[in-house]
Amino acid sequence: MKRLGLVAVLALGGCIDAQVSERRIYERYNGRPISDLILQWGRPETEIERPQGTIFTFANSMQYTSTTPVTTTATIGAASVIATSSVPTTDTLLCRVNVYTDRQQRIVGLRHQGANGACAQMYDRLH
Repeated sequence: MKRLGLVAVLALGGCIDAQVSERRIYERYNGRPISDLILQWGRPETEIERPQGTIFTFANSMQYTSTTPVTTTATIGAASVIATSSVPTTDTLLCRVNVYTDRQQRIVGLRHQGANGACAQMYDRLH
């Protein structure tokens, strides 16, 4: 249960950062060619053609390690023994960013989905 709480804190803790970063990147890249973004992030995961333009989807993941305390109890003879140790756990957070373009392949919008920490990290690579 504690691990779920930590995942929730990490996922939600970056919420404002990802939203602020998304807005900042949109202001910076709005109207620019998608090729400018591809130079920074690499090839998109998918491209969906639409009459009004293409949707390019980029993906990112980040790993983090947390420790979870584990308590073991045993009885040896008449004595109770309690041992506590920490178990490291690595989790992966995922993010996808859809970048919307017009018919001339200029950026007209973007929206992220996924873990906010991973999305904020992805946006922060665009300096």
